[in-house]
Amino acid sequence: MSAPGPVTRPGSVTFVVVLTWLVAIASVVGGVLMLLATDEVLADAGIGASEAPVYAWVEIALGLVVALVAVGLGNGNRFSRFLVTLLMALRVVLSLWVVIVWGEYAGFWSALLSGLFALLIIVMLWNARANAFFRAT
Repeated sequence: MSAPGPVTRPGSVTFVVVLTWLVAIASVVGGVLMLLATDEVLADAGIGASEAPVYAWVEIALGLVVALVAVGLGNGNRFSRFLVTLLMALRVVLSLWVVIVWGEYAGFWSALLSGLFALLIIVMLWNARANAFFRAT
């Protein structure tokens, strides 16, 4: 009998990796843009000029952490999978809370879609092929 070959990364996991990279890139770019923004632009956004660098560097740091998680997911790292699952579960709960408590005022559709999207990501990370991939790595 021959040993089974390496398990290739399923498309569902690859899709989540791509989404995670997009979030990482957007965070870093957003932080850099905040560092470069004029005081007028910051004031229009409701951010004080003295606060902006702190927010910007935190956003850049979070983007770098998310990039590390994306790399981990791509390599089949179970801790990265756990982190994304935990964050998406939190997103589902918070979205449900917004739909129930604040739904009639504002953000109903945004919260509902956000929650459904987070649930989809959880399903993509925990389907049978994804389980085999993370188990094999």
